[in-house]
Amino acid sequence: MLAYVWRRPWLVPLVVVADVAAGGTAALLRALIGRPRPPLTFREITTLVSLPNDPSFPSGHAATSFACALCLAWASRRVLVRSALLGLALAIAISRLYVGVHYPLDVAGGALLGVIVAAVLLACLRAAARRRGLDLFARFQQPGRDDPERRDQCDPKPDRATVGR
Repeated sequence: MLAYVWRRPWLVPLVVVADVAAGGTAALLRALIGRPRPPLTFREITTLVSLPNDPSFPSGHAATSFACALCLAWASRRVLVRSALLGLALAIAISRLYVGVHYPLDVAGGALLGVIVAAVLLACLRAAARRRGLDLFARFQQPGRDDPERRDQCDPKPDRATVGR
């Protein structure tokens, strides 16, 4: 974890801002929309956790988990890491249905809100980096593989005709 932070110091503030922005926007929308939670509408639903006092739509857990997962996934080059992050966000969102505190639309709305927050933040980050001439992945580039201009400076593959002489 520390090595990851050292190589990409901009990632921690990005995830914190994504979490705060998604959570704050979800709380604001919940206050404006005011949709009651499922157990308050349907008495036969029992919750597995204590019922939150705030309204239901959109799910803050879904919003923050998707916003943070997408920011982290964007910064990763590994498909397995990306898949695991998005799978975790989906599991968090579905868990809110399982414990009985959200409707499916609440979770879908929260996930969409998280995607929007992440997309806006990443667009702002890319624009700021472009304006300053920064390469966010500079420490991870491998000469030749990621930089076509320096491809000839890498260790070339040996020529078959010269091998074994």
